Amino acid sequence: MLESLNDEQVKLLKVFRDKWINRFNSLEFDADSSIDLIKFMYNISGLDEPIVVILDSPMACEIGANIINSKEVRNQVWNQVWEQVYNQVSNQVGEQVRNESDMIYYHLYTYGNSTDYGWVSFYDFFSNLGILKHEQFNKYRDMLFKSNMFLSIQLDGICFVCKPPIFIERDVHGKLHCEEKSAIVFADGYEQHYLHGIYFEKEIFNKFMVEKDYKPEDILKIRNTEQKAALIDTIGYDKLLDSLHARKIDTYKTNSKYADAPLEYALYDFDFEGRTYRLVQVQDHTPPYKKYYHLVDINSNTRDCLGAIASMWGETKETFINVMES
Repeated sequence: MLESLNDEQVKLLKVFRDKWINRFNSLEFDADSSIDLIKFMYNISGLDEPIVVILDSPMACEIGANIINSKEVRNQVWNQVWEQVYNQVSNQVGEQVRNESDMIYYHLYTYGNSTDYGWVSFYDFFSNLGILKHEQFNKYRDMLFKSNMFLSIQLDGICFVCKPPIFIERDVHGKLHCEEKSAIVFADGYEQHYLHGIYFEKEIFNKFMVEKDYKPEDILKIRNTEQKAALIDTIGYDKLLDSLHARKIDTYKTNSKYADAPLEYALYDFDFEGRTYRLVQVQDHTPPYKKYYHLVDINSNTRDCLGAIASMWGETKETFINVMES
């Protein structure tokens, strides 16, 4: 029984990680392997072999599933009607925004798509070491790797397979991110916009990132907290605070308890919709020299930087000093 990896095996971890990441990033697609994989999955599940329909985007798959399960189609033989349905899918993807509210969304299955790459690469590594010996897993792994399918919707008698996108852009942390246009695009034109891994509706993205037709307070009015944070992170707190005419009302300097480097705090306040908000800026001089920002509880009336920092931790100024000193 293997209890630990030796140095050579540890080096192999990166090889297998990169093997699967690079396969996904290739954006290549093998239709025959995708069909074989879906039929294999249905077979080992004890289900009848399905019709496999390959489409260009997740939206196309959702539209296809909606059409095929509509009253007009449900009782017909799918082989006879699919060509007409395929044409409807192609026409409707371009109208995705208008039609989305009327759609039933079908589950994008966990098995038989690119999200499998995490666990499959794990067992692929141990299969290579000769520890895992499983014929069905080996078949599944090989077909999945060759197919590089993006996702699938699996229904009784029919399965919709989505090809990989034709364009993806990410930030330095590997999250979907593009500040000028959509971060992911599919062959039929379906696209999605992201900033640092956070999804944005096209209208909101265009307003702030393309047209740049907004006032600083428009960002603060966004109801989705994740979108608000991603926008502020992208545009920059310094620029936002400057445009809001934020006032620096106090500062505090100390040394990092965990590194021989200074920490600098600054307390700002700004007015928005008749209320005063307070924000603590933390300048950490430990590499890689980052600034952090924390919004102080708006019920706090403190104009003291150390008191504001303490309030973020649910402490009073006096008790927080004792914690820092300990």
